[in-house]
Amino acid sequence: MKGALEPNTSIPRRPDEVPHPVFILALATTVSAFTGPATFFVPNGGAGTCGHTIHSGDFAVALNPSDYARGAHCGKAISITCA
Repeated sequence: MKGALEPNTSIPRRPDEVPHPVFILALATTVSAFTGPATFFVPNGGAGTCGHTIHSGDFAVALNPSDYARGAHCGKAISITCA
């Protein structure tokens, strides 16, 4: 399909594909912090809002409409901490 988004294969998708997690975390910068409840779902290979297929073993999150910001955060990395 012309104009279709292609997945960014350089972003690690599974734990076994992250060769140096300490190095990756060292590059992270905190822009915003949020607290509150989170939900979990199994995508089973469905297409996400950003246009990429999300498999059950992938690390992916969904954002509310205001944080989604028309795709401004597609493909970006985040850090999630559970307390």
